[in-house]
Amino acid sequence: MFTVFGANGNTGSVVARRLLDSGKKVCLVVRDPNKVAALRSRGAEVVTGDVTDASAVKSALAGAEGAYLLVPPDNKSNDLVGRGRRNRRQTTSRA
Repeated sequence: MFTVFGANGNTGSVVARRLLDSGKKVCLVVRDPNKVAALRSRGAEVVTGDVTDASAVKSALAGAEGAYLLVPPDNKSNDLVGRGRRNRRQTTSRA
């Protein structure tokens, strides 16, 4: 199984489609499952989650053969570097 976070985005959707085209089992982790209905209809498993939630990441990656994760920037933040450090600390301390 391959896990794809953000499969409704520009790059995540391409990764998900290519994996499905190759006959791979795919698990999509998205905030809004309705946005990946077309991929679900092609056989993808869909779970609700967010790449910034360490427990969701850990759960979604359990047993995965491979994964695609892209942490989107928070353009409203005044401290993008600090946000990245916090995300990294959360993920490494809980994973």
